[in-house]
Amino acid sequence: MQNVFISSLHTRCKPNAVLTSGIGRYIQKNDFNIVQDITKADYVIVNTCGFTAEQEEVCVNLFRSAKSKVKPGCKLISMGCLNKIAGHIFEESGLEDVHVLHEENEIDNLLSPKIKYDDVPGKFVDETVLERMGIGIYSTSSIYSDKIKNFFYSLENLRGTKSALGLLYKVVDQNNKVFIQVASGCVGNCAYCIIKKAKGHIKSRSLEDVLNDVTKLYQPDKSIYLVGDDCASYGADIKSSLPKLILDINSHFPNAVFNINYVSPFWLEKQESEYFEMFQKVNIASINVTVQSGSNYIIKKMNRSYDIKNIKRIIRRLRKISPRTVFLTHMLVGFPGERFSDFLKTLLTITHFDGSGIFAYSDRKGTASDKMNNKIALSTIKRREFIGNKVYQINVILRTLKDFIVGR
Repeated sequence: MQNVFISSLHTRCKPNAVLTSGIGRYIQKNDFNIVQDITKADYVIVNTCGFTAEQEEVCVNLFRSAKSKVKPGCKLISMGCLNKIAGHIFEESGLEDVHVLHEENEIDNLLSPKIKYDDVPGKFVDETVLERMGIGIYSTSSIYSDKIKNFFYSLENLRGTKSALGLLYKVVDQNNKVFIQVASGCVGNCAYCIIKKAKGHIKSRSLEDVLNDVTKLYQPDKSIYLVGDDCASYGADIKSSLPKLILDINSHFPNAVFNINYVSPFWLEKQESEYFEMFQKVNIASINVTVQSGSNYIIKKMNRSYDIKNIKRIIRRLRKISPRTVFLTHMLVGFPGERFSDFLKTLLTITHFDGSGIFAYSDRKGTASDKMNNKIALSTIKRREFIGNKVYQINVILRTLKDFIVGR
């Protein structure tokens, strides 16, 4: 039996975690042995990440380290989004012997399996497989200390109400969820995004395939976490929609609780009535609406199509329908041409959400924004990132105090 060592650069990225788990299940079904000691491996498979230039460098250094440790004849295999984004980086870094796979099923050519990659069913995270690899994604956010968390939990019990912080902790806790991929790619073409180069146009899974995974994994005490590069793009290629998918799943599992990862605001505007219906009929624990900026001027420069004022209105109405849903967002600060007034609008928009991921803009070769003028100084970008994170943290505390005073 041959040994396989599997590593992942970024299992906090849920699509990455799904792929890593899928590789592991494929390896197991073909009777290879997963090992955690790289020196014993006949194959080393790394699920890469090309989201930032820093992660590209980490990937290269990982393969350099692996090359110095493996036994003679061991094959080094690169999978994941970096290969389509900058697969040339390995040869340029003196790693010509790394097998760079541009499609996942190309792994069949190297392993000669009895069961082909595309014949292994399911797109989900199998935590037992990740445990065999020594990989984990199940951790609670450390934004606030356990002492603060437990203090607010005690206040919740005392006041008999839920709070923004308590609900946020449950959302970021990975142990109470099952992760199921519904689609990859998206319909957008954002000026800053390099991931589109790797994932391409939206590719939705069929309702039957998604239901098969839900049936296999569903547990009443765990919520269903829907995974996609833009979950809201689901169905654009198969004449369906994300709200329709969730309503269909809910009809089979009426007590299910859902977490929705990455929803482009474009779809909230386009399918507004469908989202209202979904929130009325389904228990939505959290939804991540990736607005990226509070300024319509910057949103337009990003090649994104929605009105931020309208998105805020929709979110306010969704909150009234489902008060205990946690609304999350992503913000990208320091985009080329971002004025101080645009940044202030972003800070104000953060206060409309329960949680925010604040990201610092960086140039990525191959994107439209890389060629834009009016670049923001790195020191300014880092300062805005710091301020954005502080505003986010203060906002969570203020929302929590409000929940204790007036209820949620």
